[in-house]
Amino acid sequence: MVHTPVSAFVIANGDPLLPQAIESVRPFVDEVVVLDTSAANFPECNDENGFMADFSMARNRALDRCAYSTALWFDSDDVVVGLENLQAIIAAAKDEASGREWCIIAPYEYERVGDRCVSLQARERIVSDKSKFIWRKPVHEVLLPRHGVECLNLEVPSLVWKHQRAQSVPSERNLRIMRRYVASFAAAEKSLPIQVRYDYGMELAKAGSHIEAIEHLTQYVHESNWDDARVLACLQMVQMYSFYPGRQDDARKCAEKAISIKPDWCEGHFAMAKLAYKQRDYAATVEHAERGIGCPTTQTTINVNPQDRLINIPKMLADSLSHLGRNSEAHRAYALALDATPDDPNLRTLHRITAPAFGAPAEQYHHP
Repeated sequence: MVHTPVSAFVIANGDPLLPQAIESVRPFVDEVVVLDTSAANFPECNDENGFMADFSMARNRALDRCAYSTALWFDSDDVVVGLENLQAIIAAAKDEASGREWCIIAPYEYERVGDRCVSLQARERIVSDKSKFIWRKPVHEVLLPRHGVECLNLEVPSLVWKHQRAQSVPSERNLRIMRRYVASFAAAEKSLPIQVRYDYGMELAKAGSHIEAIEHLTQYVHESNWDDARVLACLQMVQMYSFYPGRQDDARKCAEKAISIKPDWCEGHFAMAKLAYKQRDYAATVEHAERGIGCPTTQTTINVNPQDRLINIPKMLADSLSHLGRNSEAHRAYALALDATPDDPNLRTLHRITAPAFGAPAEQYHHP
């Protein structure tokens, strides 16, 4: 197998997690480019207060400094797993692309609770020729083919980027950058691009600016043709409406809209189950939870919570079945949750006490 030289690049500003990030990559690439984005070293990508203002500018500068065409990127608080097979993965990508440019998409475990991933994304991670790609947007930045470049996206689940920081990025950082970016369109008397509206709405939601967030996300759902993000926008609005006792009907309508957009996604059904459970409507909880569990695993590049399918919804389903007196079905539903967390003492107790009595007919819970 012919060796393909690879450059890896990262932008950083005094992050103490950077050494372990580099060590997870260094043995498998030909160079590691580290760009210092501090205000003193790189003032053009920082605002007047010395805060980062444009991540794409910084990443494009780092990409330009790579010595080799094939380039891989990571963040200073990531650890990359699976790179021992990098050369074989690149060789397979070249064969499949048949002369086209290619981009490898890999899972990104963004947030974890203990040893469990609770926020899973997919990101563009390795590109065939750095000169044919460019970073876009100052935050929520994406690495895209340049205009006119034909690119084959290849999903490689065996490569995994794992975010190591205990807490997510503070919402005020991204919102500060987004506000500045949105204001630039208003100053130029240009309409806000639809995907920027989505990013802005999601950041407003994180910051608790629910009214403004709902306004932007509602418009996004009406105007966008990217169904994956439309569903995520609906689900975010479900969460926001759920904070207000008088807005439960609006929350339900948003969950129903998510289901209408992607009926084979479990997330909309799970949102309906959670709303029903909150209202103590256990029969409806069971109905929607079973529909969601019966859906295939969601395949998307944007953020979903795998723990809902594995743990949260099976627990909710089991509890609802128990309230309805369907204990042997609840026993089987608790077993689903125990598959993911076998050492959970509470689940083990609930699984045991809902077991059918000796000699009684066991009503089976069947996984939909």
